[in-house]
Amino acid sequence: MGLIQDKVTTKWVPNNRKYYEDLGYTFTKYYENFEVKVEDLPEKSGVRLLAKCDCCGEVIGLNK
Repeated sequence: MGLIQDKVTTKWVPNNRKYYEDLGYTFTKYYENFEVKVEDLPEKSGVRLLAKCDCCGEVIGLNK
């Protein structure tokens, strides 16, 4: 199973600001969308990712 996307869109919220700033992202303003690399998402981010099955080619959604 391979991920289809390498980046996702999320929003700045008070709970994630320090986390993403520590990774090098530049804060703009709260509740504004910004693009994040999938590998930078926190373990339980709740972001839905798309993956494609290597065998059948079916695209499914996964939660990170």
